Amino acid sequence: MKHFKGRAAALLSVLGFISLVSCSGGTSYVGTSGGTSYTVTFETNGGSAVDPQTVAAGETAKKPEDPKKDGCDFGGWYADSGLASEFSFTTKITKNITLYARWIDGGSATYKVTVETSTNGGVTADKTTGVAEGSTVTLTAKPSGTARLKSLKIDGTEQVASVTAGTREFTFAMPAKNVTVTAEFGWIGTKEPSEAKAVGDIVFNDGSATPYADGLTLTDDQKSAAVAVIFYVGTGLNSGDNTATSRTLGVGLAQNQSGLAWCLNSASAYSWDIDTIQCPASGSAGSLTFTGDRNGSDNLLKISDFLRNKSITDNTVTDDTATAASYPAFYFAENYKSQTGSRVSGTDYESGWYLPSIAELFQIWTKRTDLNNAIALCAGTGFDLSKYYWSSSQYASDDDYASGLGFSYGDWYGYSKYSTSRYVCAVRAF
Repeated sequence: MKHFKGRAAALLSVLGFISLVSCSGGTSYVGTSGGTSYTVTFETNGGSAVDPQTVAAGETAKKPEDPKKDGCDFGGWYADSGLASEFSFTTKITKNITLYARWIDGGSATYKVTVETSTNGGVTADKTTGVAEGSTVTLTAKPSGTARLKSLKIDGTEQVASVTAGTREFTFAMPAKNVTVTAEFGWIGTKEPSEAKAVGDIVFNDGSATPYADGLTLTDDQKSAAVAVIFYVGTGLNSGDNTATSRTLGVGLAQNQSGLAWCLNSASAYSWDIDTIQCPASGSAGSLTFTGDRNGSDNLLKISDFLRNKSITDNTVTDDTATAASYPAFYFAENYKSQTGSRVSGTDYESGWYLPSIAELFQIWTKRTDLNNAIALCAGTGFDLSKYYWSSSQYASDDDYASGLGFSYGDWYGYSKYSTSRYVCAVRAF
């Protein structure tokens, strides 16, 4: 029996030691005389989570790291849900308790800027979190390729009209709340620049297009951005036997309707039958077909080549095609970007314009009604259906004649190259 009592005393001694070790760890308290521990729970009221603490009876809880909440400053821990009595961490814990976080709006409170993802571009904000009320936030819009910023909204309110042109930046003062930024990027027309263009499409200076149809309306911005209307898509306007290359051609919205000479009678090309730019027609008015040099895009260059070749055997011949004043109709197209109403200066469509061949001009005539309607919608200059227009083609029957087309009936004629009664348009590949 003495043995048993001695062992029991030793066991109690060990248990007492374990109790002391557990208490010093701060996770529970088991005393030899029935001691206990309590739980301190932290209700953050919408803030970041705080772990509960287990505190030995009669001990104090440790003040945790302050929680965080967007748009608010932390205002301390309170012993009641009504936030009437602030809790002191010197208070000894004698029961399970819940402490409640208080949050202070305004003052040094901070807020968040959320920028939603966009297609065809994106928006960045120089501040997104911890933004104080009244702080200046700068939004930068970055369109992809030739896309443009079409809409920029802050909490649903449109701001795009205030975006700084060129830099595509917008600044605003942060309100006393979190805000969401949404943006829309796109093109001026309904067809993206990469989409194939069709006859009747109105082409805009960003490369996009919108098909013309009766009843179509355009905004003022679209009208000012329009540069051409597509009049032909296909392989039939290639020169010679080339039937493989598909060409998409558009006519510009500006014309010369005061009359220009094909060339002056003092120009070197005036008295020569330039066979490399002949494009003979067959058939009746309105039903013409063409052979030869149907592609007029390089006809001024072909005139230059012709004259240089002639100068080899005739020293009285010079290549004067670089003199714009000697070839007025050609240089209206060559310098199209400088023509009033062309709208192409400063765009990707400044160059590449030319005086159409007679075959290309006839294709314009076949689409004259829809072209004129589309051009009028864009506030451009349409074709005068009572007048004749110059082509870049040499008239085969007479050295000093070039081919022109009458827009009344779609008939072609030869006219003296220095006649100034013919109108002029410009075309381009798209």
